[in-house]
Amino acid sequence: MRLSLRNRLVLVWGIGLVALIAIAISARNYPELAVRLLGTDLVEIFRKPLFTLGKIAISPSFLLKSFLFLIALTLASRSIERALGRRILTHTELDAEHRYTLARLLSLAFFSMGLIVGIETAGVDLRSLALLGSALGIGVGLGLQPIVSNFVAGLALLMERPVKLGDRIEVGSTNRSSSRRARFGQFSKV
Repeated sequence: MRLSLRNRLVLVWGIGLVALIAIAISARNYPELAVRLLGTDLVEIFRKPLFTLGKIAISPSFLLKSFLFLIALTLASRSIERALGRRILTHTELDAEHRYTLARLLSLAFFSMGLIVGIETAGVDLRSLALLGSALGIGVGLGLQPIVSNFVAGLALLMERPVKLGDRIEVGSTNRSSSRRARFGQFSKV
């Protein structure tokens, strides 16, 4: 039986995921094995806090775990967006623009919720982020207005749909197509 390239990739990713889960479970149950493999000095350097933020000790291992979590969350969010756009929402009666908008918004919601859960799991008290929120509000009021207005304008374009997939947009001497053919093959108009 010959597997297609897509099925082979799914099989390799599945085996890799199972291997990572097995390593994580065995590392949790047998931390002395990791110490023997890496050497005591290297493990101590990796776990030694560089500085602290409140009650959280920031160490190289914490930074690596945070970086890997953000990469995994980004990849999962993009995978959800692609799966919704190509496989799930194509079976609905929604037109291409609505499917793209719904897939994008659900992907952003998944990323946001995953980020909140990750921050909470890391030990950050989210109530302390109220201070950060107020500082961000002042920053928006003073200098980040164009960035925030562009983000809100993008959300408005997604919701109101004045520009549809496949439309040509001319700004000055620059031509851009709003087609998402590379990302969502079924979304683009032919």
